[in-house]
Amino acid sequence: MTTRRLHSRPEWASSSPARRCEISFRSIIRSDLCEDGCVTNLRMCALIVLSLAAAGCGQGTGQKSGRTAQRLQTTSQQVASYGVPRSELPPSCAHRGPRDIPPNTWAPTRSQLAPSGAIAIRLCRYGAVPDVVLQRSTLLTTPSLLKRLVAEFDRLPRPPLNVNCPEEVGSEVVAHLSYHDGRRVTIRVGLTGCVLVSNGHLLRSASGFATPNPSGPELLAELGRLVSGLTP
Repeated sequence: MTTRRLHSRPEWASSSPARRCEISFRSIIRSDLCEDGCVTNLRMCALIVLSLAAAGCGQGTGQKSGRTAQRLQTTSQQVASYGVPRSELPPSCAHRGPRDIPPNTWAPTRSQLAPSGAIAIRLCRYGAVPDVVLQRSTLLTTPSLLKRLVAEFDRLPRPPLNVNCPEEVGSEVVAHLSYHDGRRVTIRVGLTGCVLVSNGHLLRSASGFATPNPSGPELLAELGRLVSGLTP
């Protein structure tokens, strides 16, 4: 298994519970980190990370240099036909991918990655490290498409146990969902490694590893088509 550099103490202290569990998960796959797929045991997460550091697992490989910045490309769908007010649209994509998804105060996000009823979804595709800059984005408002995406998010399984994941390079898709009551939900989808997916509370996997559940690879293929502007 490739060793990776553990996050610094300031980042660990400022990270959300789901991010802390995710940091640990990338170092060692353990069932006692999460209960029923929901991050609950932060003390156990911290103990495992400290144990890994003491064992010398913090000796990570250096960042690859020489990567050229990729040109920002943005695609958008018109939303007028579905009457979504601008004030209710999801936020614009940040130039760089987020390092953390903070916990959402909306109760349904504790049991669902993507609560039902979304009226718009903005997808933001970010490139690999060291840049992790925005490459493409798309705004989705077609009701049938939104319903399908929400269902695909919520079918994702918990991360598999005892699986050595491929190397992670940092590329990701961030989905910003908006709702009529002003609610907002942000979901981060890692595209490499264990392909972890989180809304700040729940941790799921879209890797398709060690599971008969095909929803992960199907979701990744769907997101790839959408963010490339190939909306069906």
